Amino acid sequence: MQTSLITNYYDLPYQHIGDRAPEQFSAMVMNPSTLRQTRGKTMAGLFSQWWAAQHGRQYLILATAFGALTVLFLAGVSQLLFLQEIDPFSEYTGLAIGILVLSALGLVVITPEFLVFKGHASTLDELYEIQSTAELKRRRSEGERSATVLGAGHEQRWNAFLQERGLRR
Repeated sequence: MQTSLITNYYDLPYQHIGDRAPEQFSAMVMNPSTLRQTRGKTMAGLFSQWWAAQHGRQYLILATAFGALTVLFLAGVSQLLFLQEIDPFSEYTGLAIGILVLSALGLVVITPEFLVFKGHASTLDELYEIQSTAELKRRRSEGERSATVLGAGHEQRWNAFLQERGLRR
């Protein structure tokens, strides 16, 4: 029996971050219940499994990758704008273009997910500053969702904050 490796992705349902279970952590994901494995593990499947296993460290990984790629991007831009005409640096122009292209591609992939996680962290920081108990009760579900997405340390801090404010027993 031969299986086709061609899959039509245009009819797969997409879910936005607010419309899915907390076990799915990327900003825009294909609904895994509609996908079939044809043969073995795909690279995307292996990466998805690894990424899911990093729950609690995902924000740190994304922040580190975002920072490193931003530094590489700025180094490539500075080489092309300022150092290209200086004699000892002129031979690095090709390398700078390669670094610029690769870091730009990496930033295109990483930045949206990083901004989603940064938004969750900002939401928690904003909720920690709220003094009104009524306002905190109203926005409690936002905090729980953000803490769940960010992982272990954020969940513990959120639960301790709720206990301190008398909203959790």
